[in-house]
Amino acid sequence: MIQQKHAVSGFSRPSDSEIYAMLQAAEREAVETRERFSSEDVLHAMREAAKG
Repeated sequence: MIQQKHAVSGFSRPSDSEIYAMLQAAEREAVETRERFSSEDVLHAMREAAKG
């Protein structure tokens, strides 16, 4: 079976384990800073970052 990588502007899609590691890091940061972001805040930040 051939595996395909999804690429956008030269970036490949992160693996499930990479996503899990990023989520763990974000959770540790949230605990340390006592700061949480709503899904709406995250979506807005992602849209702004995508605009470049």
